[in-house]
Amino acid sequence: MLQVSDGRIVDSSGAQIELRGTDEVIRHLDRIGNRIAYSLVVAILFVLFVVLGIRTFYAEPVLLKAVGQSELIPGISRPFEQLFNEYPLVFENWKDSPDSLQQVARLREDRVFREKLWNAHKQNKAGLLDLLRPWGMQDDVFTIAWARRAAPYKRPSLILQRTDRLVELAKKHGGVQIIFAGKAHPNDYAGTSNIREILRIIDSLEEHRYYLKAIFLENYDTAVAKLLISGVDVWLNNPLPPFEASGTSGMKAVLNGVLQLSTMDGWVVEAADNEIGEIFGHRPVQGEIGHELDLKLREDSSSLYDKLELMAQDYYQVERGPAADRHASKWIDRMIHCIEVASYFNTSRMVAQYNRSIWRMAPIRHEDFS
Repeated sequence: MLQVSDGRIVDSSGAQIELRGTDEVIRHLDRIGNRIAYSLVVAILFVLFVVLGIRTFYAEPVLLKAVGQSELIPGISRPFEQLFNEYPLVFENWKDSPDSLQQVARLREDRVFREKLWNAHKQNKAGLLDLLRPWGMQDDVFTIAWARRAAPYKRPSLILQRTDRLVELAKKHGGVQIIFAGKAHPNDYAGTSNIREILRIIDSLEEHRYYLKAIFLENYDTAVAKLLISGVDVWLNNPLPPFEASGTSGMKAVLNGVLQLSTMDGWVVEAADNEIGEIFGHRPVQGEIGHELDLKLREDSSSLYDKLELMAQDYYQVERGPAADRHASKWIDRMIHCIEVASYFNTSRMVAQYNRSIWRMAPIRHEDFS
């Protein structure tokens, strides 16, 4: 295995070779012969001082500088913006320095903050459900969204694989609402087929609408996306690992205290240890990629339902339990963890990390422009 780090190559024999210049690269490629599959990509890797990866997972076969992923602060909802502004000594200058959001941990035991946090979420949810009222959606029912490009590896219909289990879960815990949204390219026949499958299954669930409501939103756009990422209770992300590159919608959702129900893929790989929700499903062996057509729908849907049931229990303890119990709620604990994680997954941190690791530019001084 070849490793690239700080301009040095470590080949499969363990020897470290420092290559300087194209001629030396070509000579080394001739020396190692068929020990690697020669390609333009390999040649480029040899001459680069540093290589960037979109996420840490991809940095493992070759040693790369994997700069963590990010999302912009504009994904925040108005109720959460107002909430953070109420605590200027905790979230100091948070719009310019989003890393200050990690200070939310100081408020974990603050009962007043916990109540305000839940109320901010309820405001967001009411705004979303006002839009969906014609479809019978209610703002006191456990609500999940899957909203993204309808590509096969993203497994859009995974949550609908066992509708009997889904109906049973909904009846047992007080109801479930599922919102689907997304598009497929007109020439993506597999993607459009996924959407038709979802619509067919939704139609088949009509007799269970009292407990289980599922809808597919047409004409998905950024305006609808902003309502969804802040207004649902759970953001569902179930790509087949390890085929997801990032999945930035989840980063916007955690900024608004929305819990994650996700496979171990995309940006979640870097955040999974932070109690931002539940992780389920297939995890490939280290270094294994697998096949994109082996979707593992049966086993991963079963794991999804197990985790979904746990989340429904936690949600209804807050939604329908005494307000006084919210100070000990696991759900609100996780909402706080989500905001804490959002302090890392933002563009301010990403640009600063690029600068430390790669650009190494001096700070810009105002007098330089005078």
